[in-house]
Amino acid sequence: MARILVTGASGFIGGQLVKALKERGHWVRALLEPGSRLDGIAPYLDERVFHDLRLGPGLERAAGRCDAVMHLAALVRDYGPWEDFEANNLRATQNLYEACRKAGTGRFLFLSSLAALASPSRGGAPLLAGGYARSKAECDRYLQNQTLGPDWTILRPGFWVFGPGDHKTLRPICRMAASGHAVWVRGGRAATCVSFVGNLVEAIRLAAFSQKTARQALVATDGVRVTWRDILKGIAKNLGVPLRIWSIPYPLALGLGGLNEAVLRNWPRVPPWMTRYRAQAGALDTHWATSEVLTKAGYAPVVDLSQALKKSVEWFKGL
Repeated sequence: MARILVTGASGFIGGQLVKALKERGHWVRALLEPGSRLDGIAPYLDERVFHDLRLGPGLERAAGRCDAVMHLAALVRDYGPWEDFEANNLRATQNLYEACRKAGTGRFLFLSSLAALASPSRGGAPLLAGGYARSKAECDRYLQNQTLGPDWTILRPGFWVFGPGDHKTLRPICRMAASGHAVWVRGGRAATCVSFVGNLVEAIRLAAFSQKTARQALVATDGVRVTWRDILKGIAKNLGVPLRIWSIPYPLALGLGGLNEAVLRNWPRVPPWMTRYRAQAGALDTHWATSEVLTKAGYAPVVDLSQALKKSVEWFKGL
């Protein structure tokens, strides 16, 4: 049995991870933002600590006596002021890793993003525009420069992480498909890669403890090359509705995204219809295969795409 600290435990992925770890017999401590709700995860926690990750002092207590830290907490948004992403993602990660170093934590797993990978077409900048991708890229660089402290592993899941409980992306996509009409950049013809949440949780567990993955930046996907159009059609099929997909030209979507961001800069609570990040995510080829190192460590997705979409739509129908 390992003693594990999980950040972001109240989120979609973190909640599933906490349950899976506890079911495997591990001792689980959750590091939570003050005011976090514990819906559904409280029975799976051995201990909870409330602390703002942006504030370093006091984090040593949370990391103390832990064999591994799984850092999932992040500000995940299409756009917003860089200062918000810098504080909630980069500074928080730096604070937590330094606390782990002082506490003598064994391993540090950081959940990053494929959006952070350098793009030659963007002069080496992250693949997608915006503060989220930039902050994840800077977190990756920070960890890769650490030679003193716990062994770290950077794990980048498939571009779309989904499954039962995903209210942020799966639910609105299912709702759109249920209407019989979907609007997508380039008609959804761009290739991408996905991670069903159950598969990702297993990848996180393996990556956090295998010696083969120490000080490695890895990709964990479900191993299939799929288009957004395939995904939309698969969801509609499971819903039992015909679906017509309308296409938005990429240059138009990108321009509208930039305009939306500029107009709504002073009204951050108003959700934009389109952002540059969203336009790029829908239009660019974002397919990556799982890293060979992770496969050799024993990772293989258990739930295939058709099963994953079926389970996801069944959850949506029950809402």
